[in-house]
Amino acid sequence: MASPDMNNPNQKTDRHNGAILRLKGITKKFPGVVALNKVDFDLMPGEVHVLAGENGAGKSTLNKIISGVYQPEEGEIYFQGEKTVIKNPHMAREMGVGTVYQELSLVPHLTVVENLFLGIEYSQKGLLRKRKMLARAKDTVAELGFPLSLGAVVGNTNISHQQMVEIARHVLKKNNILILDEPTSALTKDEIDKLFVIINQLKEAGVAIIYISHRLNELQHIGDRVTILRDGETVTTIGIEEASEERLIELMTGRKVEKIFPPVESQPSQTLLEVKDLNTDSGLADINLKVRQGEVLGVGGLIGSGKIALARALFGLEKTTSGDMYLSGKKLRKIDASYLIKRGVVYVPADRRQEGILSLMSIRENVSTPSLNLFTRGGFINRNLEKGKVSELCGRFKVKAPNLEFMMQKLSGGNQQKVIVARTLVQDNQVFIFHELTRGIDVGTKIEIYGFVQELAKQGAGIVFVSSEMAELLNVTHRIAVMREGRIAETFPTPGLDEEMLLKSFFSVNDKEAEMPNALGN
Repeated sequence: MASPDMNNPNQKTDRHNGAILRLKGITKKFPGVVALNKVDFDLMPGEVHVLAGENGAGKSTLNKIISGVYQPEEGEIYFQGEKTVIKNPHMAREMGVGTVYQELSLVPHLTVVENLFLGIEYSQKGLLRKRKMLARAKDTVAELGFPLSLGAVVGNTNISHQQMVEIARHVLKKNNILILDEPTSALTKDEIDKLFVIINQLKEAGVAIIYISHRLNELQHIGDRVTILRDGETVTTIGIEEASEERLIELMTGRKVEKIFPPVESQPSQTLLEVKDLNTDSGLADINLKVRQGEVLGVGGLIGSGKIALARALFGLEKTTSGDMYLSGKKLRKIDASYLIKRGVVYVPADRRQEGILSLMSIRENVSTPSLNLFTRGGFINRNLEKGKVSELCGRFKVKAPNLEFMMQKLSGGNQQKVIVARTLVQDNQVFIFHELTRGIDVGTKIEIYGFVQELAKQGAGIVFVSSEMAELLNVTHRIAVMREGRIAETFPTPGLDEEMLLKSFFSVNDKEAEMPNALGN
């Protein structure tokens, strides 16, 4: 581990309450945006300090300063009591700072074990000590209790397993500061429980943890203190015993929120989308479903149940081997994404980084590109028409950015999601397929998006709402289709269902007794 910057003539000592890390008056600006304004934060050895706030509040920027990705314009950083400058990510790693970002940083064509040791390979005389790395990896994975296949190519595994690899990589490095940004967003409840056990073990070993999660119900189980940021400024720091869900929402949003979920008021009418006897190469079998006008049809199930494949298949992203799809009673000639888009079917994927955004393009381009034909006159794009529509939609969803030319990759995850959702309204769509629509976004944005879904339903849209959150399925939908082993096993009216009943339905009859400790996944 590196010591603080001894070449800094202004270095000071700060023994503030024994904090391993202390930030004082941190300010960070980007063109047109003050991301952080005089933020104070401290971290004690052996504690989980939760960082809470809406998307765009400054959480990610603060973590990137601690990780050496950004340097602040103002403020001081003290590490183990000594003033320091974290010049780059390498220096942060040398200091023992490990960061598990919400957007994973694995190398997809390498195996699990190769990703675990990337940058910290064991070697001797220029040769990799593969057996030693494999043995250490086995010990670490066994300690974590994660079901990882060490020889599997990471790109061939699902998002849940990739999240476990990322966490295991940083546990293996034995950092003394660990930043976890939405670490449970793709994990099942069983995996989350294991992660919490590991976090408690790390706390007992003196590791200091910065924990970010928009799942507010998790924080009471794992946190010690909570610092709330709003619009780049520190609101307050409180003990976890004071951090009720209601109070956190009020502190994060600056307003009282009566209900997270709006009432489901729309009345479904005639069938809008129908699928008959659909089979795919990916393992979906005999899929039959109907989505009515004004209806939100939920889709739930365990990891491997087929709900991911179903969301993709309904948009023509899986190879169909047999079956038919009907729109407003008319049989579609083919089940293909470009064909469906022209007929008013739209899809929002779960993985916004890989499938949802054009990261190196602007907000304007991300919203308008799929529908440029609407803004084209005589072979030329009418920029005023385009900008007007994009501005209207971004204003509707309160996208926080200095202008429409701001790069997508610089937006917070929640604001990226708002842009993706805004894109679905550029043209008049009638069927919306939403896959993990609220993954990794704050509660304020979730409330806005739940309202948006209900508004679409009131306007007569048909909505397929695929989610790993039981609370969402139970509070946003009219009916819930349960996936098991690539099939729709059961479909229930949502009124009258509770979490226990829904969870039991995710397991086959033979597996219910044996597997009930496991829980909802992707």
